[in-house]
Amino acid sequence: MNHFRTIISEFLVDLKAQKLRAFLTTFGIIWGTVAIILLIAFGVGFKQQLAVNMHGIGERIAIMFPGRTTKAFEGFGVGRQISFVEDDAKLLATQIPGLRVVTPEYSKRGLPTRVGTNVTNPMITGVYPVYSEIRNVIVNSGGRFVNDPDLSDRRRVAILGDKVKETLFGESDAIGKLIDVGGMPFIVIGVMQKKTQNSSYNSRDENRIFIPASTFTAAFGEVHVNNLLYTPKDPRESESLSQQVREVLGKKYKFDAADKDAVWIWDTTEFD
Repeated sequence: MNHFRTIISEFLVDLKAQKLRAFLTTFGIIWGTVAIILLIAFGVGFKQQLAVNMHGIGERIAIMFPGRTTKAFEGFGVGRQISFVEDDAKLLATQIPGLRVVTPEYSKRGLPTRVGTNVTNPMITGVYPVYSEIRNVIVNSGGRFVNDPDLSDRRRVAILGDKVKETLFGESDAIGKLIDVGGMPFIVIGVMQKKTQNSSYNSRDENRIFIPASTFTAAFGEVHVNNLLYTPKDPRESESLSQQVREVLGKKYKFDAADKDAVWIWDTTEFD
């Protein structure tokens, strides 16, 4: 017992004699622990915020773009341009059971859009009704998105991105009003809710005008879609689905399924 007291006594004497060293050692341990906790918290928070912002572009979607071949295949050389048509969406939907939704998207820029003296040059996007759901294009109260009758009747109706609406109408109500899109009249049926979107392709949604896909092809004579979008039934199978998509399209368009440059796929499930 006396020996233990002697050890404690010597420790306390030594501690008093080396206060600075003890303080620096203790401070170093505490600061190191705090720094690690902060770094972990920052990393988790950054990942969570990135996932939230990515949801502005859509919920667990993959955006597929046509490219050029970089591998020779069955007598075809490299550098061949691949193009998509609407029927490719139907083909993928029937051939790949793991896909929940597949839909085409048309896009066109260079058509001045006017309301009186207010002019802007938005991205005109031709879509199907399901586009609203998978791309998080939500319409403000009092309006609506594209529906099936719009498609079947090729109606000239439009949903405005929130910045487009602001440029054309300011604080005034836009629903039911006419806009001039490249010399063609369209009726505004909806305005997109403002949303956070830190990633995009072609254009930010706030700078788009959405119209029925059938109206787009009739008005502009487009045959090829700009891109296809799909969502998986099970996000864990996204890598396998990408390969299946390339295999189905490769069989149709005669390119190597391993040629990722022939069809480029941006899979946002990686940010979940």
